[in-house]
Amino acid sequence: DGTWPWMQEISKQDPNTICIKNNSKERVGHTISYDLMVDMLRGIDIKYICIFHSDMVASPGFDEYMFKNISGELDIVSATRIEPPLHQPGPEKIHADFGMVPEIFEPKTFDAYSKILLRNIQKTDKRSTRGFFAPWLAHISMFDKVNGHDSLYRPQSREDSDIGNRFVLAGANLIQTWEAFVYHFTCRGSRFQKDGKLLLGNNSEEWQFTNHKGERNFVRKWGNFVEHDPFMLPIIKPKYDLDLNVEISDIFDPI
Repeated sequence: DGTWPWMQEISKQDPNTICIKNNSKERVGHTISYDLMVDMLRGIDIKYICIFHSDMVASPGFDEYMFKNISGELDIVSATRIEPPLHQPGPEKIHADFGMVPEIFEPKTFDAYSKILLRNIQKTDKRSTRGFFAPWLAHISMFDKVNGHDSLYRPQSREDSDIGNRFVLAGANLIQTWEAFVYHFTCRGSRFQKDGKLLLGNNSEEWQFTNHKGERNFVRKWGNFVEHDPFMLPIIKPKYDLDLNVEISDIFDPI
C-alpha cells in the first residue's frame, strides 16, 4: 500500500528512524514486530518504548504528556483514544468522527479538537484513570520483565490482553492519561484485506480466523476469557489445575 517506500524516505531524512520489513511469506503481525524492534534497541541508550499502532495519529504534545505520568520503572502509561463510532462507547475513550480512512482525515481539525479537550480536562481533577491499551509507554526493563509479547498470539489478537495481564502480575502501575490523545481509525486489521480494499460492516476472513485462534489460546493459557473493568484495567481470575485420580476397585467385577 506504499507504506514501505514512504518509511524508507522518512529514514533517509531522519537517521534515527529504523525500519524492519518482513520478507517472508508468513504474516507475523505486530505481536512479533514490536519485540523485533525492541531487540534492535539493545546497546542503544534507550530507556523507554512506546507501542503505537499504525492506525493511530498522535495529538500535539502527545509524548510530553505521556512522560509527564511516568515516575518510575513500574509505571505504564496509556493515552486516551478518540475513535469514530464503529464500536460501542465506553468511559475510557471518546467518540468523535474524523473519518474511518486516512484519505479523508483532516489533521488540523483533529489537532484543534484535541487542544479543546486538553483545556477542558486540565480544568478538572480527572487527569488520569487506571487502564491498559495501546498506545502505551513503558520502561524497557518492565517489558523485559514479562519477556515481551507471547508469540502464541501471532500474528495478532489477544496479545495485548495477555501482556496486560502479565504486567499486572509483575506489579506494574497501569495509568491512562487524559492529556495525551490519539485518533484511532479502528480495526484496520479486521476491515482491510490483503489487496488493500476496505471492508465496512464486515470482518475479513483472515481476521476472523486469527481472532478466533487468539481467543482460544487465551482461554487455554489463562483459564478464562479476557476480562477488564469499565476503564480497561485487566481483571485476572484464578486458574485452577485439577486432577482426578481414579483407582481400580475390586468391588466390581471387570467386564
